[in-house]
Amino acid sequence: MPPGKLHPTTMQPPRRVHAVAACSERQCFSVSTVDPQWREKWRPEVAVAKAGRVEVWAEVDAKLEMVAASDDGHERVVALAVTCAHDRDAVVVVDEDDRSSLRWTALVVDGSTLSIIARSGFGIHGVRSPATIVAPSVNDEGTISWTLIFAWSACKFAAVECVGKTAKPVDAPFEGFVTSATCLENQRMCLALVSEAPLATTTVVCFDTPKGLTVEEGPWRVEHVSPGACVCSIRNGSAVACVAAYECRLFRASNGEGVGVITIDEPNRVAPFLVMNLNEAVVVCSATGTEALRFHDDGALANRVVTSKFFDCAARLGDRCLGAGPAGAAIVKFLEDAASTTTNVLDASGDVGDACLVHERVVCVGGGMLWSCYERFVDDVVYDVTVPKHELFATKLKDATLVVAGDVAVLLKGDNFVKSGRIASILAHGTLALGFDGTRIVHVSSNGLRTCDSNGDNVAFHGTYVVKRFCCASIDGNRIAAAGRDELVAIDASGKKLASRRLPDEVGAIHVKGARVAVACGLDVLVLTLDTLDTTEQVALTAPASDVRLLEDGTLAACLPDGVLVDGKRVV
Repeated sequence: MPPGKLHPTTMQPPRRVHAVAACSERQCFSVSTVDPQWREKWRPEVAVAKAGRVEVWAEVDAKLEMVAASDDGHERVVALAVTCAHDRDAVVVVDEDDRSSLRWTALVVDGSTLSIIARSGFGIHGVRSPATIVAPSVNDEGTISWTLIFAWSACKFAAVECVGKTAKPVDAPFEGFVTSATCLENQRMCLALVSEAPLATTTVVCFDTPKGLTVEEGPWRVEHVSPGACVCSIRNGSAVACVAAYECRLFRASNGEGVGVITIDEPNRVAPFLVMNLNEAVVVCSATGTEALRFHDDGALANRVVTSKFFDCAARLGDRCLGAGPAGAAIVKFLEDAASTTTNVLDASGDVGDACLVHERVVCVGGGMLWSCYERFVDDVVYDVTVPKHELFATKLKDATLVVAGDVAVLLKGDNFVKSGRIASILAHGTLALGFDGTRIVHVSSNGLRTCDSNGDNVAFHGTYVVKRFCCASIDGNRIAAAGRDELVAIDASGKKLASRRLPDEVGAIHVKGARVAVACGLDVLVLTLDTLDTTEQVALTAPASDVRLLEDGTLAACLPDGVLVDGKRVV
């Protein structure tokens, strides 16, 4: 939804996934120490962050189902990780109030109930880290788990001891920001560091977590790695893959000795967002798609499978990759020379472009699809139709719902849909308001009012009635109010002009409800009679309103940059 836009209902859409983490994979490479009973009841699970909520999803009878969920008490989850010393014993969450506040909170969440059991806040001084990295680990016996959080600043991190439920800041023995981390054998971690210099360089180091020191023996420190490189462990923690835009380097975990360098000579490749290990394959997620790389023992590239799926967060789910991005969440299984994809998982949407209310149903556009929900309960009505990521308008016709997104018009009937080229023909000048007067579709664009029948035929054009082009409009049945800068006009669906008025400032938003119209004008909101445009109410504001709304009970709501006013009182 565009910032600062009000809708007359609260809703709970399928939420955008912001972070995922595997919660059934032990970061312990001494397989012999793993409890056989734990291995017997192992099942693929993944933790998911959706805004201020954490969920755990698992495979149940070959289906992905939600098995646990927190309340909405988190501020904004930007990263998370799960420790498994004792059956998903804790989830470590990084909450962020406001990026400009330079503060974040580390939370330890009980693994079974997902309730918060410990909290530590840290202030940030100096330049902020460009990435939030949460790296879980466990000792070789698989009995003690901890998590390191790199989200604070250069040369610092937070150490969270999950069983003791403590968190403390630690001065790091290395320089630069950690932008990628992976666990190795012998309780070591491989870190990719980015310098603070204007011309940033990437360095790979090995960090001995029990000792709190970097490993200096052998050729471990690798300077001037390609910019944006990410690391992940392979071969049960005995080796490291360091992936950049055009190359992948392999190192031995024991001493950092190079095994091989693979170059991918393709145009327009970009640095990855993240890399992860998946059954000895290295999964690489970037803005150009998701791919899996497999290697021979000598470090040569064995094969490469490429998909067009774009994920900005991903985790391992058994033998598959579960990820989420602007187009929603999906599961990808990489085969030897192909990949299969399952979409629309986790009850998650992609980026929501907009939403609008149609009677009691909220229709939304996001993740490249239309979906709808009833009040706060998702109906699982997903329309497999591609629409532009654009401001969304919808209205109820006699036997269908008309949805307009950009220059696309879609008629929804239950679970079915059909695109209408005839109705789309009136959308060439954009959409400011959309309605239905009982017999004809009413459409207002920047260059005027148009109406047509339900099939898009018999188009009538009525112009703008003002000197300037329309900048905003609102429709309620057969009544329309529209403005061109500081000129306001009231008309009906037949094109008859009811009244006009010049206001003292430019109009920023309009909402028509029955015989009244609310208008945001400069630092005031006016409530006018629609037939004469006489003022019945005027509310002074501290800042211009980005949206106004006449609610069902007749009270006035206004959206300001820092909150919402209803009947003159702040409610948000």
